[in-house]
Amino acid sequence: MTFPALCVFLLVLQPQPPLPVSSSISPTTGGIKAGIQSSGGVPVAGVQIRLKHKDGRVWGTLTDGMGRFMAGGLPPGEYRMESSLAGFKGESCAIQIKAQAWLMGVPVGPRAYEKPGLRALRFQGPATYEVPGGLIRPQQRPELGKIPMH
Repeated sequence: MTFPALCVFLLVLQPQPPLPVSSSISPTTGGIKAGIQSSGGVPVAGVQIRLKHKDGRVWGTLTDGMGRFMAGGLPPGEYRMESSLAGFKGESCAIQIKAQAWLMGVPVGPRAYEKPGLRALRFQGPATYEVPGGLIRPQQRPELGKIPMH
């Protein structure tokens, strides 16, 4: 293999950085607002959150000082959400993003067995959907003159 071909090969293998998230949602996108804690119940700052869409695209964000994160502007569909931070065992779960809605929290499933002294990250749940009032268009009322009267 020649040097230029090796360089091209190495560039193809480099993982792409996650796409940036938005702080808003729209009629065609949704998002998630949730938090992360240690297995002891303490909020954890600086946790890397990766949201992998079933089509292969990946978005990323970090938790704030209170262990919370927000990721908007995501296309609807199934995602694999993963957490990671040095010194902790990360957590992973499946979530469903809906257009025009924020997923508040994460569906909490059964926890894996933890060894004593192991620090683990845990998503906060349970999950509910919140739909901001301004995004859903109200149904149009037919004019009274057009309603058949019998």
